[in-house]
Amino acid sequence: ANSNPITRHFRSSNVLCSSKKDEDKLNNRLKSLPSDHAANMSSADLFGFREVKRNSIKNEKGITEKFEILKQERIDKEKDQIEQGFKNKSFTQSERDELLEKLDQ
Repeated sequence: ANSNPITRHFRSSNVLCSSKKDEDKLNNRLKSLPSDHAANMSSADLFGFREVKRNSIKNEKGITEKFEILKQERIDKEKDQIEQGFKNKSFTQSERDELLEKLDQ
């Protein structure tokens, strides 16, 4: 397999870059991306990179939305507990208002 010049070419050089200079430029651009994952990638890993990036952005949005929902559920639960405590006369109107105000921040 080593005698095949095409195989040797693909093994010894980067398919996506025509020269070492291009490869360095691409690697530097990758390192400037915000993602830790991208910073550790070389230009040789770029095959399919856009798809990976698109999926990670989609997942990030999903995670953010899920976090916001959970946060809101927790706040709603705490508000219910505050209202319940107020009904049970565990604290006064002003204490209740103060606690609710803190939750809304």
